[in-house]
Amino acid sequence: MFKVLVFAAFFGVFAQSARALENWIIIELGPTRTEALCLQAAQNAMLGFARTFGMRDLVQHGWAVFGWGLADDPHDAVITCGAGTPNTFAMLTIYSARPDRAQVFATNIQQEFVTQRAELESQWLQNSLDKHGF
Repeated sequence: MFKVLVFAAFFGVFAQSARALENWIIIELGPTRTEALCLQAAQNAMLGFARTFGMRDLVQHGWAVFGWGLADDPHDAVITCGAGTPNTFAMLTIYSARPDRAQVFATNIQQEFVTQRAELESQWLQNSLDKHGF
């Protein structure tokens, strides 16, 4: 009987954890040249999303940009810019009670981030060329 109870408890915890994971989306956004460039691309991507869909609050703290209340609903997103060598690596994490909406939000923010990163990297390269001549 004890084994049955332990198995039932384990299964209950595992099943609950699996359901919780269904509400999370994590996407690798790839490398950027610097943490500052990554954070600027993240900020711009979240602002672009907010202009289109709405967002209750946008906060940059340390190496992350948080978007609370995506589309004025209980959906939240964070883009982290983890410093590494030689590049900074960006990750997008979205939490939502509705995975179908979360996927739409994730795709939109990802596309906006990629666009912003390319634009900012192009500006960075042009500034380096102007400043250093190479």
